[in-house]
Amino acid sequence: MNINGQKRWNETSSAYQSMVASPLDSSLPMDPHLALNEMQYDDSMEMTDDLSVDIAEAGTIRPLQGKLQPFIRHYRILEFCSAGVLYILALVFALIKVHERPIPGIKVRLNATEVVWSLDPAIDEMKLSEEVPMWLLLTLGIGLPIATNIIVNYVLPMFCQVRIIVHDTRDFLLSLFQSMALATFFTLFTKNITGRFRPSFYDMCKWNHDVVWDGVTNLCTDPAGEKEGRQSFPSGHASFAWASMLILALYLLGRSRLNCENRSDSTLRGGKKSLMLFMCCTPILLASWIAISRCIDNWHHYSDILAGSVIGAVSALFAFNYNYGSIFGWDSAGLPLEEIHERRMNAKKAKRENLNQPALWQPSFDPRSQMVKHMSSEYIVGLRDSDL
Repeated sequence: MNINGQKRWNETSSAYQSMVASPLDSSLPMDPHLALNEMQYDDSMEMTDDLSVDIAEAGTIRPLQGKLQPFIRHYRILEFCSAGVLYILALVFALIKVHERPIPGIKVRLNATEVVWSLDPAIDEMKLSEEVPMWLLLTLGIGLPIATNIIVNYVLPMFCQVRIIVHDTRDFLLSLFQSMALATFFTLFTKNITGRFRPSFYDMCKWNHDVVWDGVTNLCTDPAGEKEGRQSFPSGHASFAWASMLILALYLLGRSRLNCENRSDSTLRGGKKSLMLFMCCTPILLASWIAISRCIDNWHHYSDILAGSVIGAVSALFAFNYNYGSIFGWDSAGLPLEEIHERRMNAKKAKRENLNQPALWQPSFDPRSQMVKHMSSEYIVGLRDSDL
């Protein structure tokens, strides 16, 4: 063997010994996909370590906050407080002086020199007793949704198979509170700015009919009734009813998964689900009845009811979408967004744990597979295993 051959043999043997001693040495050539996965894994572990250090440091600096923070986050105290602040602001707007418009009237000319004024028939209706008084509105708007949630979460599971959802009652109460706070805020704010007359304004303010009206003088004898008669737009009953009843309807639709793509298409179950659909829409029917009743008792115009219903419905949609997933997805219907987030994080954690398990080393280059991959089809037909 010549000198060059001996030198080449020594280099080959030393490379082989180094590979056997450390087969996973970073100096050896690796599969680019395997190297990329290891780099991503190292980066993720580094970010996780940094995050844990930051959390530990924050806990050591503020120990009291570290103890209260889980309690506040678990019960969503800050979000309940923000809704309460919004409701208090709405009550503050109720104390502001209502915008006083000139009292409308109809000018009637008797002759060239003599003019008389008559009352506007649009606001000269008789004041009737309320079909839905305030106590009944609060009972239906607050008591009915809470009772329904308690029945669904704590009573029905004892008799039939019902999904058990963590923190469902907490998130439902938060959605209901936020919806009512938003609706009350916008309703009272708009009422005092517009100052629209109710259909029974003259009867509410106890108009003095014994005096001939000159079209300018205010002949109201009841200041409290006059203030109430100037708060027609929008309807508070309509906004409150839709803010609470629409939340309840969306909640029932989500829990029943009636609007999901993966629902059953069988005949019997289809009829049952159709019946459940009408039951879920019952709160909307109740909200419509409460709103329309305000026209029957001459407390609101039709436009007032429409505006109040829109305010309540929009408030309910915002509050429900803030706390719950879409009612049109099988995996998100009826689930609070926090529960959906926890499930996704648990799935990512399980996936990361599976990726962190050690895997057997496999060669990154297979000459047989690479040869077959790059050969033409005509050559592969006549190829024998012994040729490889």
